[in-house]
Amino acid sequence: MRTLISNGRWIFFFLFWLPLLSGCLSVKLIGDYDEKIDQGVSALQKKVEAVLSKIERSAKNPSASFSESDYAELKQDLNVLITRASASDKNELTVKQLYTLGYALLDKPSLAPEDLKLPGPIKDQSLEKRHQSKEPFGAEDIRDLRDILTVNFRAILKLELAKKR
Repeated sequence: MRTLISNGRWIFFFLFWLPLLSGCLSVKLIGDYDEKIDQGVSALQKKVEAVLSKIERSAKNPSASFSESDYAELKQDLNVLITRASASDKNELTVKQLYTLGYALLDKPSLAPEDLKLPGPIKDQSLEKRHQSKEPFGAEDIRDLRDILTVNFRAILKLELAKKR
């Protein structure tokens, strides 16, 4: 009789308490979905597309359509997104992706902190630096730039949307 009661306690423990305890002890490996980052990245992509359209219209002399204010606005928006992403726990991957996007867009981007172990920007390879140049853009150049930037934007958005699940 005594073993039956002991076994009954273990059965009760496994059927009732163990599922409750396992729900409390979940491990979180990545930050939560942030709708403002999702929307902010999409809005930033729209602004980058506007800049790329300017470049297309003046492909023979891209510096003719260059505007410092365009890039100042891109940098401002990007820094806001980086600050917001950095404020959330377990969000290092999103933060790294935003810094990488900044390196691709800006001549003088905000640099990632050393603890992120992210390689720095490649000198003279940003969209801003290319846009300042008097060197003409071919159709392939613009397509390649757009593809590179789209990959960056898509990676950030895919990660953010995956967090939503």
